[in-house]
Amino acid sequence: MALVLSHEELEQLDALKAWWRANGRLLIVAVSAALVFSLGWNGWQWWRSEQVQAAAQAFEAIDQALEKQAWAEARAAWERLKAVPWVGKAQAAYAALAIADQAAAKNAAAEAIPVVREAGTLGVDDDAVQPLLAFTLAELHLAQGEYDAAAKALPQAVPAPYQPRLWALKGDIALAQGEAQQAVSHYDKALAEVRGDPSWQMVLRAKREQAAIASDPVKEPTQ
Repeated sequence: MALVLSHEELEQLDALKAWWRANGRLLIVAVSAALVFSLGWNGWQWWRSEQVQAAAQAFEAIDQALEKQAWAEARAAWERLKAVPWVGKAQAAYAALAIADQAAAKNAAAEAIPVVREAGTLGVDDDAVQPLLAFTLAELHLAQGEYDAAAKALPQAVPAPYQPRLWALKGDIALAQGEAQQAVSHYDKALAEVRGDPSWQMVLRAKREQAAIASDPVKEPTQ
């Protein structure tokens, strides 16, 4: 049975056909573009998920290697983590700090120095991690008795919250080099920068006292 349309409906149908002839191609392009965008976004989400998973697996491998003190395995896993697109470099920077912490605790600072040094060159855009990498590298060199390398590793300037640690490390290096009076000066500057951290102040005062005694062996410790 044929569809019977009124005159008004026929006019509407003709208008729709005319609109489709004028705009149908653009509509198809727009729908196709939306579909491509949707597929692209879903693909990006899948790809990003894959990278996060790969980074997590590498980080877990680092952790397992550190438990065994298998430094070569930890370094190899760190290299894999660093190579993961999108998230690898940022995660590798923090993983380097974890490796350094374990190495220092096990008197194996030399095992972590190459990793921490390379982590500092990855160009991670993170104002928090960059000073920490520099400080950690200096501490590792200091533990190895490499005083010049430790001093060279320290950054020239750091954000205000990191100033106490910078001056404290300068004091540690100076004291290790036998420059006790210089160490006292550095510790004083560190103490002047500390805000609201009694435990850190206590540590710095103890360091300063040690340096003061070293600079004047006959001086009695202050009460």
